[in-house]
Amino acid sequence: GSARLARAVAGMGRWPSAGLWWGVGVVALLVLLRGRFGRGGGGAAAAVVGGASMGWFLLLLSAWQGREGSTYAAIGALTATFMAGLVAGALAARGQGTGAARWLPALLAGGAVFSLLLAGTVALRPRGVVIVVGLALAGTLTGAAFPGLALRIAPQHPRRGAGRGFAADEVGAAVGALLFGAVLTPWVGMTAGAAALAMVQLAAAAGLWGGSAAAGGEGRG
Repeated sequence: GSARLARAVAGMGRWPSAGLWWGVGVVALLVLLRGRFGRGGGGAAAAVVGGASMGWFLLLLSAWQGREGSTYAAIGALTATFMAGLVAGALAARGQGTGAARWLPALLAGGAVFSLLLAGTVALRPRGVVIVVGLALAGTLTGAAFPGLALRIAPQHPRRGAGRGFAADEVGAAVGALLFGAVLTPWVGMTAGAAALAMVQLAAAAGLWGGSAAAGGEGRG
């Protein structure tokens, strides 16, 4: 409700957009290196998953609001759709057993493709059914990553890995909510924000692909 804050947010549109891509490049490089060489690659990937899920959710809700004029009447159903996808994805990946960790880079890459698809559609006021399907798919991709993240972070102690992965996911979601809700959308718009998200997701996927094949040594300490 602060008028000063509202003016500051509105003024972001005058900032040079080159700053965004420099910042995204630095973050993507750090995520790539963390996954390739660091012990915390699984945690970094979990943070990316959390940030992506929140970014997707806010982008699709914004698309719904842009089409319908408000989200109040449907916010519960839209959120439930996302959560149903999350549960379905988690159950499907859990059925893969230890193989869930091997699917993690592909899921992150698939998430990057989904972000690029959003970049091409969210500003076009897609139909309501498209938004609902997008929310279900966003939840499915997010949920499917959780079992693999738990194994990647602590392969010998998946319950401990699940706790650490969930914590990192929540941190990423908080950052994603702040960035998409108060920075990226007023600064560069939804399309560029989704494209920036895709870059970070691709970096996370590449880092995990390049890391050790054993979901191994990360997070044992």
